[in-house]
Amino acid sequence: MTTPTPLPNPETRAGQEEMKRMGIVPWPIADDLTRPFWDAANRHELVIQRCTACGEFRHTPRADCLFCKSTDVEWVKLSGKGTVFTYIVDHRNEVPGFDGHYVFAFINPVEAPRTSVRLTGNILECDPDDVYIGMPVEVMYKELKPGVTLPEFRPAPEAKLRSKGQTP
Repeated sequence: MTTPTPLPNPETRAGQEEMKRMGIVPWPIADDLTRPFWDAANRHELVIQRCTACGEFRHTPRADCLFCKSTDVEWVKLSGKGTVFTYIVDHRNEVPGFDGHYVFAFINPVEAPRTSVRLTGNILECDPDDVYIGMPVEVMYKELKPGVTLPEFRPAPEAKLRSKGQTP
C-alpha cells in the first residue's frame, strides 16, 4: 500500500510553483451561503444578494444585512455590466493556474448604486495597459472544470482601449 503524496503548501512560492507544475488550479468551493452565486455562475448568470427589508444590495454573500441587520434576502440577477472601481496587474504570477500577468479588479455593477458593492474578477480579452478606473466592463464566464465556472470580465464595447489608439 502506498502513502498518498501530500499536496504542496500553497502559501509558499515553492509550493505555488510545484502546484503549477502539477497542473493544480484553485477553484471556489460553494457552501450553503454562496451556493446560489456559484450555481448561477454555472448557468452563466450573475446574481447577488439584496435585502428584502431595506432593499440594499450586498456582495460578498452574508447572512445578515450590513445596513439594517435583517436576515431576509433575495438573489437578484444582474445584467453583468459594470465599471472598474480599482484593479491591480499581477506580474509575479504566484497563483497556480494563472499564466503570465493578469488583471484582478473590483467591479461596481450598474444595478447596485451603492459603492460598497464590489464584484471581484479578472479582466480578460485586453492588454493590461488598456484597463483603467471607470472602464465599462461586461461579465463573461470561464469554466475551470465541469460544475465550476467563474464570472470574469472583459471590456464592454464602449470601453476606450489604449491599444486601439483611444483615450479613456
